[in-house]
Amino acid sequence: MLVATLANAAPAYVDRLAIAFVLLRIAYTAIYIRGSAKLRSVAWALGFVCIVALFVSAA
Repeated sequence: MLVATLANAAPAYVDRLAIAFVLLRIAYTAIYIRGSAKLRSVAWALGFVCIVALFVSAA
């Protein structure tokens, strides 16, 4: 998030990605407790996509 902010990326876009990442990490934890490995992998991958999108928005 810091990289995207310092690179003057669109603040609304950065905020949405950051919120999505946090919500996906919370979902990941809940899914981990439930024990669903496939769904947990999906949540992790989507969170990773949010991080990559933050870095891409900084470019």
